[in-house]
Amino acid sequence: MMSLETRAHLEAGGDDYLGPFSLVQVSEATLDGYLKGVWTGKQPLKNVKRRGASSKLERVAEGFELSENVTAIVGDQEVRWQERRLVVHSLAHAKSRRNGIGQPFAESAGYLEA
Repeated sequence: MMSLETRAHLEAGGDDYLGPFSLVQVSEATLDGYLKGVWTGKQPLKNVKRRGASSKLERVAEGFELSENVTAIVGDQEVRWQERRLVVHSLAHAKSRRNGIGQPFAESAGYLEA
């Protein structure tokens, strides 16, 4: 859904889009570059909050926004635009990873690759 080709067609048509990027669209090296400022303390993080069951605001994530210049070819036309990217760290996802949820899948995937 979020391939460069799809995003370029949407941009060329004057449409907006919102969707998650995986390591297919943003390489691990690029993501490491985005996060370098976080690790060095130069990139502040903003808290993401929502109302919980008790109607109290709860912190559910933290992250930051950056802009990326993007160029692609649509048909025979070069399309250039600036893409807003939100880098978000989900606290629930991080907790589940620490607690080993998803571990059986990772082990199964290892067996399949062998």
